Amino acid sequence: MVSFLLSAAFLSLCDPQPAPNTARPPIKTVQSTCLFIARSFPFGNVSRSNRFRAPDANSRNISANRFRLDRTGPETCSCRAGDDPGSWVGSRPVSHWRPFAYVPRLTATDRSRPIELLFDIVFVLALSQVGRLMQHDSSLLGIARTVALLLLLWWPWNQMVTIACYLPSDEIRMKIGTLVATAVFVQLALVAPEAFMDRPGGYDGPTVFVIALIAARSIGVALCWMLAFGAPRLRGNLVCLTVGAFIGYGLMFASLGTTGMTQVALLLGAALVDIGGVCLTACPNTQARFHFGLVEGWQIHSTQIFCTRMKVAYLVSLSQCLEFLDIIAQAKTISASLLVFLVTAVLIMYLLWRSYGDLLFPQAISVLAPDSEKLTLGQKLALCIGGYHFVHAFMIGGVLVLAVNLQDEFAVLSDEGVAGTVDTGNLERMLAGLALVFACQAVFFFLVTRRFDPARLVLALACPVAIPPLVGAPVLAVAATVVAFGIALLWWDQTRYADLRGTAQPVPAARPAVA
Repeated sequence: MVSFLLSAAFLSLCDPQPAPNTARPPIKTVQSTCLFIARSFPFGNVSRSNRFRAPDANSRNISANRFRLDRTGPETCSCRAGDDPGSWVGSRPVSHWRPFAYVPRLTATDRSRPIELLFDIVFVLALSQVGRLMQHDSSLLGIARTVALLLLLWWPWNQMVTIACYLPSDEIRMKIGTLVATAVFVQLALVAPEAFMDRPGGYDGPTVFVIALIAARSIGVALCWMLAFGAPRLRGNLVCLTVGAFIGYGLMFASLGTTGMTQVALLLGAALVDIGGVCLTACPNTQARFHFGLVEGWQIHSTQIFCTRMKVAYLVSLSQCLEFLDIIAQAKTISASLLVFLVTAVLIMYLLWRSYGDLLFPQAISVLAPDSEKLTLGQKLALCIGGYHFVHAFMIGGVLVLAVNLQDEFAVLSDEGVAGTVDTGNLERMLAGLALVFACQAVFFFLVTRRFDPARLVLALACPVAIPPLVGAPVLAVAATVVAFGIALLWWDQTRYADLRGTAQPVPAARPAVA
């Protein structure tokens, strides 16, 4: 709420209709300044005479995902949002029409590059510290720190994923940005345990964490500004995005002199202000009210890349369940109970993967395809922002909490043998993480299909209910209970949603119609 209020306050200063005999509105001054800055660069020519250059039939510098063009005369063309045929936004000279200086992803079936997948793996390595943080401190302060750390790490990576749907990763600037961001996230993975409290020796942990976090976010902001060199309507969005990012930087620096809940509140506020600035400019009504903003909302150029990279992050987080393999390697004797628990952990990872990859992932690609009419524009916007930018963060966080506590239970089993009992704290955290995964999947399922899923909701409620009976139970019994939940969900998906399985194929994007 705070982030949206701050963004609205900024936008309220940008009224495009000034009173008579008043000075130029601030947004016009900002646009002129952005145009002057963009003209100063040797790349991305955005002069008023050629910023609307129309591509030929085989050109790759316009995406069918964003606009359709209809010539209304020898000198003009009319633009309308690709998802709303009745939403006309005006006429522009047709002889010069170019929405982006850089070539965006064009089709819904483009694939991720290896450099992007490397960045995703390093990101999950940094995100794995979220589960460790909650493991060491389950108090209210510890939970607040966990949520703050989750959002602070999630948002820079999320923005890099979104930018990759517009700027090709084989472009030199995108390559450099991704490699530098990967190096920064390695540093974040190392310093995340000291994000809130410094340890003896070395540099101050919170200071290094904030500096690395600002560097990661600044890379995304810089890459976003590349989209402005040829897209005048996006410059207002980027100004708002940059203002939100710099407000977040200030809040992060202010948190360095504080501790406890004050520190957490400042860091959490920094993340929410940054997220709110981006989300507000993505709303469809922003263009109509303030004369800047994406006309068709937060449209994704390449649904395959966007959804696949989210899937990779989910899969790599599941692989954290197997990090306890080094315990087997270091154990003097490998007992049958260790091998049974290992097979059980692999089965848990497999079932949680099937619950996501068999149904939710292909359906999301299908409904987000540019030519898909299964969802309205507002529903697509809710899926992108709510389902991917927020729900996935907590879904992956729940998986990591589950994985970390599985590792601890494996260590108990290694020390005490088959008679080892589960620790009450680990049991509560494990089932809480599993309940969070099921609840997030239920919300995401509704955003994708517009149907309620009672099975995931029931399992999310069954996890806390199962805690009292399992207190003091053997570790293998707890693992078997989690497997039973996964098998029940897999059976439900295969019987109840047979009409959705195997029918979700991405819809290829059509080429733009240029007269």
